[in-house]
Amino acid sequence: DTLIFVGADLRVRTVNSAYYTQIAAGAVQDVLGWHIDEFRPQLQARFENGEALYQMARRTLEQPAGVETLELRQHAPEAKVWLVSSTPVVTPGGAFMGRLFLLRDVTEERAIERTKDHLLSMVSHELRTPLASIMGYTELLLTDTEEPPTTRQAGFLNVVMESTNHQLELVNDLLDISHLNEGMVTLH
Repeated sequence: DTLIFVGADLRVRTVNSAYYTQIAAGAVQDVLGWHIDEFRPQLQARFENGEALYQMARRTLEQPAGVETLELRQHAPEAKVWLVSSTPVVTPGGAFMGRLFLLRDVTEERAIERTKDHLLSMVSHELRTPLASIMGYTELLLTDTEEPPTTRQAGFLNVVMESTNHQLELVNDLLDISHLNEGMVTLH
């Protein structure tokens, strides 16, 4: 994880070694003492939403209360997804000293989530088709007027129908969750 401490004066006071290897891509340029405005061009060049990170840094340093998070997409030098947290740092007496920015690489976690969502969607679709067939044929057997089922057969068929309907509802719920995770459904 990358740690950057920015003082209340909007200047970088401390960075850990991960900053140089993960964010600065091996550049050894010393950033201690830099004003956050000096980072703006680098943020815009390196991240898809670098301006959003810059604005978050400005806002949270000017309004020191609370923790804020932001998901950041890096496109240079390699594609990564970062979760950025900004936490206020205060003295024991409560005076605001600055903010600690934690950048955690969540690239693999996001890839796993996408794979899980895709698998969930695919499995749900694959389960729906046979369940719909079972329900359709069961309904045909229950409503057959030429050879109606016996009372005992009708009882069994009704159990099959209820169980299949329950399974179909579960699969539909899985599909709904999958669509929500993929952003395919808008709630109003």
